[in-house]
Parts: sequence; structure tokens; C-alpha cells
Amino acid sequence: MSGKRIFSTLLILFTMLGVVFSQAQQQTAPKKEATGEPEIGKPAEKILIDFSALPEDLQIDKWRIKLSGYSDIPKCRNLSDLKIVNVDSTKLPEDVIKFNSALGIRVNFEFSHGNDWAQVYPFYGISEFYAKEGNGILRNVGPIKSVSILVSGRNYDYAIEVRMVDQDGKFKSINFGSLWFKGWKKLTWENPDFIKELKKRELNKPHLYPQYEPYLKFDSIVIYKSPREYGGDFITYVKDIRVEYEPAVVKYEFDINDENEWKIMETNAQQKKELLRKRLDLYFSGSSMEEEFKKDIQIKEKSNKK
Repeated sequence: MSGKRIFSTLLILFTMLGVVFSQAQQQTAPKKEATGEPEIGKPAEKILIDFSALPEDLQIDKWRIKLSGYSDIPKCRNLSDLKIVNVDSTKLPEDVIKFNSALGIRVNFEFSHGNDWAQVYPFYGISEFYAKEGNGILRNVGPIKSVSILVSGRNYDYAIEVRMVDQDGKFKSINFGSLWFKGWKKLTWENPDFIKELKKRELNKPHLYPQYEPYLKFDSIVIYKSPREYGGDFITYVKDIRVEYEPAVVKYEFDINDENEWKIMETNAQQKKELLRKRLDLYFSGSSMEEEFKKDIQIKEKSNKK
């Protein structure tokens, strides 16, 4: 074999090895964070809430666990808890994005074969006036293609659900099914009513000013105990919740600033905030709920001192 032919053969072999190595890198590379803005006909996945990077007003000491049925007793309330836990990112699966912390949920269910549940929620809720995009709220949300949750299971036959609320106060509850698996898993709900082809959709031209942009806000996570599970301690971890959607309205820069001229949205926002403040005052002022809230704080403080 001539030297020229040997050189050509080696060149082909190195080229093939380079292609194989490149493909292997693509297969093992960890998934990147969702980027890009949704477009009409091109839904994009965005983070609704990320428990590994909660803002100051949503720190975990401001969250609560509500128990139901047989489990709504002092013993179970005292043992149930929430915390932000450290995650060893080097031990995460290759197909999971890398992160260093997550929400840890411990629920102590009463020993029974009842259908009890536990609701995890921010005590004061998420404000549509102050919350930034991705900190529990997504704005200008149109057709939803999918909702997903990144959760770590411990082989419990319990179900996990995410509750969200829109600008009209309507709840959207997504049940992701059983947590009967171990380790991190991205559970995804695909919207069966999502129409991919634009020509098959109904024409919808919503009012613009002074209407608020449609939004989707996180409400809570609910854990449902299966009657097949006897009860006791339950543990799981959640990293984030994501929504894949299209925008409700295409952004457009008008030559007249409507809000500067009329102040309608600012006035409505002030009225809603004042109404919310009055409701909170009424909720706590001299009520049994205020006493329960104080007892809950005292129990947590005693537990932290031990």
C-alpha cells in the first residue's frame, strides 16, 4: 500500500472517530435550562417556580403544610416539615440539569387506610403585583402545551399534584400520578386540548388595554396518600415546576401610552391590594386562626432549639 493511500485511510478513520465522539458528547451532555420566549405557534418551556432559587419574600419559613382527614392532628402537624436541602450535583443523572438545592417535604400521615392529603403552600400566597417572572408567576400565558415537575421519589405509592390559578381566579390542578419510583424524574402532563396547527384554532382577538395580561400563578403542591399505604412518615423533594405555553397576546408598541394617560390599571391594582390587606386583617384579627398560627410558630421554634 502506498504512503498516499495509507494517509487517506488514516484520515477517513480519524474523521469517523471524530463523528462518533461528537455524537457521544451530545448524548451524555446534561440538559440546559429552558431559554427563549414563547411565540404564536411555537410554545416554549419556562420555569414557573424554582425551589433552588426562591426569592426573599418566598423563603421556606413563610411556607406551610395543611393536613386533612385523620392526619389533621397535633402529632402529624408537629412532625410534618419543609426545608431547603443540599443536593450533590455530581451524583445527579446525566439527563437531569445540574442544581445544588431543592425543596424537601416531610409529611407524617396518621396510620390509617384513609384518603388523606397534605397541601404545601406559601402562607401569604404569591402577589401578582410584586412577583417577578419565574418567581411563582408567568405572564401573558396563552395556550398551554404541557406542565412538568422535577421531583425525587422514594418508592411511595402516593400521588403528587400541582395547583395553579389564573387571572380570573380559576384553579388549574395537574395530577402527575404516583411517586412510586426512586431518584429524580421529570413528570410531564401533556394538554390533550392543545391544538398544534394554527389553522385549526378558533380566531381569538382579546381586548387589550385596560385588560390585564393573562397570567398563571403557582398556588400549591398537594400530596395524596393512597389507601394502600398505611401511613407514617413520607419524604420527597421538588426542584422546580415548568410550563410550556404560547403567548396570549403578541407584544406591540403603541404610539400612545394608554396607562400614562388613564391610570386605570394602577388604580385597579391599588384597590385590589387594599382589599387583600383588609382580608388578611380580618383573617387574623381576634380569630382562632391567629391562635393556631402563633402555636405553629412556637412549635417550630421549640423544634429548632432541640
